Amino acid sequence: MGSIRLAVPGDAEAIRRIYNEEVLHGIATFDLHPMETEAAARLVAAHQPPLHPLIVMTAGEDIAGWGSLSPYRTKEAYRTTAELSVYVDGRHRREGVGSALMAELLRMARAAGELHLIVSVITSGNEASERLHRRFGFSFGGHMPECGKKFGRWLGTDTWYLQLESDG
Repeated sequence: MGSIRLAVPGDAEAIRRIYNEEVLHGIATFDLHPMETEAAARLVAAHQPPLHPLIVMTAGEDIAGWGSLSPYRTKEAYRTTAELSVYVDGRHRREGVGSALMAELLRMARAAGELHLIVSVITSGNEASERLHRRFGFSFGGHMPECGKKFGRWLGTDTWYLQLESDG
């Protein structure tokens, strides 16, 4: 396994490639159109620690996966909630990349000191992601049936959440 670090602008193309693999061939994202180069650059620039980092895991010279904490909603009352996302390059699945990225994002969320709740929205039936979330202490928060259509089939989403230590 490689090392984990904050994403830099030069990582945007690898982030885009990994994400677009899922856009074009998977159901981990409901996006139907590939991410453009400019959008990937904006994604990297928009994620700023401590509350909203975007991290990558390297495997030699390659990026094996990436993850982020993003604002959950735009209304101010949600500022202490972040949405966690993790994407792993298909060539590096089952190597612990997803677990390592999630562990680091949760460590960073706790260290930030301002986040209270971490939320993940995953495609229903994604057993690997469900296992990963359970392993890190997430709880099932709800199911939204048939809220998206991709590859000619209806897909639902499941919300998982992890409450961080309370600040009282």
